Amino acid sequence: MVQNQYRHPTKVEGITVVGGAEIIASTNSGNLNIPFIDRPPQERRSEVAITRSTRYEQAGDAIREAINLLGGIDRFCKKGDVIVIKPNASGAFAKEIADTTHPAVVAATVRLFKEAGTTVIIMERPGFNERASRAYRATGIEAAALDAGADKLWDWEKEEYVEVDVPNPRSFAKVKLPKVLMEADGFIDIPKLKNNPLIGGLTLSVKSKLGLPPVNDRVEIHRSPVEMAAGCCDICKAIDHLHRLTIIDGIHGMDGVTHYGTICSPGIIVASPDLVAVEAVCHTIVGYHPLESPAVQIAMKDGLGTGDLSEIDILGTRIQDVYYPFARAHPRYVQKYTNVKEYFGGICRACLLGMTVVPPVVDPNKKYAVISGRRALVAKELSDFDEVYLVGECACRADHQHPGFMEKVKAAKKIIKLGKCPGHSSVAEHKWGGVYDHYRLIGPDMVACSVLPDAVNPNNLRSAYARREGKVTTL
Repeated sequence: MVQNQYRHPTKVEGITVVGGAEIIASTNSGNLNIPFIDRPPQERRSEVAITRSTRYEQAGDAIREAINLLGGIDRFCKKGDVIVIKPNASGAFAKEIADTTHPAVVAATVRLFKEAGTTVIIMERPGFNERASRAYRATGIEAAALDAGADKLWDWEKEEYVEVDVPNPRSFAKVKLPKVLMEADGFIDIPKLKNNPLIGGLTLSVKSKLGLPPVNDRVEIHRSPVEMAAGCCDICKAIDHLHRLTIIDGIHGMDGVTHYGTICSPGIIVASPDLVAVEAVCHTIVGYHPLESPAVQIAMKDGLGTGDLSEIDILGTRIQDVYYPFARAHPRYVQKYTNVKEYFGGICRACLLGMTVVPPVVDPNKKYAVISGRRALVAKELSDFDEVYLVGECACRADHQHPGFMEKVKAAKKIIKLGKCPGHSSVAEHKWGGVYDHYRLIGPDMVACSVLPDAVNPNNLRSAYARREGKVTTL
């Protein structure tokens, strides 16, 4: 297990909790003095339970303790209920890299709700256009859930969606959600404690809802932290009547960048029926101000819960006793090599991230240019460049918005066109209104959503996956 360089002491000197809010002063982010948002009044004080577990063999005890602190399992279900449990299975990742909810946490949660006499359905739609069945198997969730008594593993390729109205909407007046979910009695979310620069902080109970709608809706909001937060909050509002509990798997987590960040060991389980409060507490534990997260800001304003620690009762272990500052997620916008030059203009976030992993192999004796965007500015002819990569549909179009653009590009010795959209998952809509299929999103150096040029050809997907998994060193 790779350990985080940021070790946390047993007790952090200088942190005191007076109503909860003062802990912010000693976190990584410092005292930001951000006024909390005016919002609908809370019916009652929120509760967040924190329990400790340094090993996944103890996960069941820690989860049971957290639920008991919150009032017991009967608070969240009754015999005969149909309960949907959503883990984080964002891709077909091995459980050891701490990118997905650990199967031991899934099993423990399933077991508790089965003991209460409920029907349990596991539900997740992975990213990267990944098949749910493959993600369930690779992460270990399938075997763990079924062994614990889960009645069904939902598969987005085989199941039906229904259109649901969003109350007080921002991004979606209606959103398509799984029919099985909307017919259930309750929803339990079990995200992973990890960073994600695309949400502007931790990817927890709000961002987790992105794993519910079909890909077309996901694409529309998977472009910036605030767009994603607003869209995910709409999904939260659409299922607010179903939401019962969030349980955060923080025994092992991931800081730095998502998917390829650093495995760390906070050693905690954090649970709450308030999906915003659990976000705020987790952000505080890892050294962030809760309002650094656009998800917390928007969710608070929309009345989904509170992110103000002075309105939250901490049950079990104190925040200061599990304080564990994370290394922050800083997206990479340029290649690290000085012989690779980037040109931008009118670029979407997906292409911006995709630019950071091409070319796949850099020869120190060559010069490369990477260009993306419908308004990319290229100052002069690229005749001294050995290879030029055009990333995305916009940069490859013959009717590029800047006259003379293609003439400057064609002066290069070699041009590689990656002409399909590397937007999140499998389709993306451009301003021209077209919908474009694209290749799988993969990359060993990915920040969030990236693309490898050899994946343009479906016949080469196998070699691209092999490179990601470290089985080959060159393409």
